[in-house]
Amino acid sequence: MWVAALNGYGDRTKTALAVADTVVVERGGFGAERGQVVQTIAGTEAVNTWLAMTRHVVIFFADEASLRRDGPGWSVRYRLTAPDEFVGGGSWLFAVDDSGRIVRLQHWPDDLPADT
Repeated sequence: MWVAALNGYGDRTKTALAVADTVVVERGGFGAERGQVVQTIAGTEAVNTWLAMTRHVVIFFADEASLRRDGPGWSVRYRLTAPDEFVGGGSWLFAVDDSGRIVRLQHWPDDLPADT
């Protein structure tokens, strides 16, 4: 559901199906800010606003084979594509409620390639 929300670019219905009302998303940095939380986004509406900022040419994919239990939550690798053959990726660490909606998500991007 999270990938559908990301690729929904601010579609409220898709976001609401993926995240709990009390969701907290922590966005990690890259480069000099690698390993640091650079933004915290709380609540469905704020997460939806963040997702709406993604350009419609960016497409996210989850690497389901990498899905692992990580303490009380889960981790999975993601990949994204964009124009000019750009491919990026990173990791999501997340916890879900009893209905399977995300209550906490950490979004850790990989560093950008040197030629980007």
